Amino acid sequence: MNVALHKTGSYQPLDSVNVQFFYIPDNGVNMYGRKTNSPDTTLNLSTVYALPSLTKFYMNWNIIRNNSIISTGKDSIPLVQFGTVNYTLNY
Repeated sequence: MNVALHKTGSYQPLDSVNVQFFYIPDNGVNMYGRKTNSPDTTLNLSTVYALPSLTKFYMNWNIIRNNSIISTGKDSIPLVQFGTVNYTLNY
């Protein structure tokens, strides 16, 4: 799975974005953080299509300013049994 992180808004220089990836809704682990004004980044994530009940890969993201969350978002990507999924996360 390839996830591209793409900035679409305007942020202050010290703002950051933290992204959580997980298989079970709202049970995530923080896997990636960066400054919001960084260039676009593509993450190559290995995922496992194991159980029929695990059909999606979930993401939550937070925009952080002065150690406080100022914006949040969430989305999910359907898992495929074979092949590659490409997704762009706009923040």
